[in-house]
Amino acid sequence: MKSMLVQVHANKTTANANKEELLGRRVKGRVLRAAQDLKFLKAEEERVSKQLLDSQILYFLRTEPQTLYSIRNELQQTFGVHRSFGTIHPHLARMESMGLIRRYYVRSNRAGFHKVFYKLTNKGEATLERNVALIKKIARKMSA
Repeated sequence: MKSMLVQVHANKTTANANKEELLGRRVKGRVLRAAQDLKFLKAEEERVSKQLLDSQILYFLRTEPQTLYSIRNELQQTFGVHRSFGTIHPHLARMESMGLIRRYYVRSNRAGFHKVFYKLTNKGEATLERNVALIKKIARKMSA
């Protein structure tokens, strides 16, 4: 009788261990899927943010001229995205060739060095207004 009780207890213990293991695997699977979803969402946010980089740069230049360094800092502070100088500079060069921004130099207090500033042109201002209107239109349609 005693060995029968021990066997029943052992079976219950094994069953409980199997349930806990199964539950543990389910929880682990959910956590893994949630982490994958979060990773996907962050990657998607990064991709969309890169697509909006021109508009973000024009937005920063609307009030006053900026340096490459200040544009990079504004991107991080305002939108929470980190962009390297090597990512931002080609955008600036392309927008300059399109006539959206203008580059000019200011002599620095260090001998022989100049700071490069970027300024929004009238064409750039009109482009920013169109881009903002388009983004608002898309947001309204998507939230309807």
